[in-house]
This record gives sequence, structure tokens and C-alpha cells, in this order.
Amino acid sequence: MSRKSEESGEIMTADTPLERAAMIDAQVAARLAEARRDQGLSLSALGQAAGVSYQQIQKYENGRNRISCGMLSVLAGFLERPIEWFFDAAESTRAPDKPSAPDPIDKAIGELLMAVRQSRYGRRQAGS
Repeated sequence: MSRKSEESGEIMTADTPLERAAMIDAQVAARLAEARRDQGLSLSALGQAAGVSYQQIQKYENGRNRISCGMLSVLAGFLERPIEWFFDAAESTRAPDKPSAPDPIDKAIGELLMAVRQSRYGRRQAGS
């Protein structure tokens, strides 16, 4: 998995599952900020809608705090985005020179997405 460092502009790779997880967390945080801006919402407005402070939304967006699965589901609903959207770019960051063996993190993400789709939230989104 690789991504471009925002500070240096160089390509970063993740060689361990923990590094991959951190890169996925960073991607989800960036997508949260993108979705909020696309909806024209302030940090305060999104925080109020989600029941957290604007500081907490800011920490989610800058990666200082990780977003729980439940909170991501809440935020995705307010931002009118499917949960998969937050992970789409993360899937394209797999390093091409590595074998495509099943990865436990990818499996866990897939299981999480399936659970969300089968949940009340997923059924509500499908019916909208």
C-alpha cells in the first residue's frame, strides 16, 4: 500500500498491517473533510448534527483521533455518503509489486461493510 505524504510529497508505503491500518485511517479522515466541504458544512454544524464538538470533528479530519465504526456510520449518513466511499481510495493504494494474498485488514474492512449493509442503517440507505 502506498500514498503520497502531504508534508513531503513523496510516496509512502505500508509494509505492515499496522502501517496499512494507519494509512487507511488517514484516508478516511481526508474523505471526511472532503465530504464535509462538499456539503458546505462547517465543523460546528457537522459536530452538532453528530452530537460531538467541532473540535472532535477537527481531530477526526486531521487524524489526531480515529473515527469509530459507529461514528463513521453516523457521519456518513449526515454527509449523504455510503460508508464504502470513505474507503474507495484506500483500495487503490495497494502496492503493485506485492502479491495479492488475502490481507486480514481488507477482510476486516469487508466484513465491516457487509455488517453495515445488513444493519438498519444499510437497509435505510438502500431504500432511499
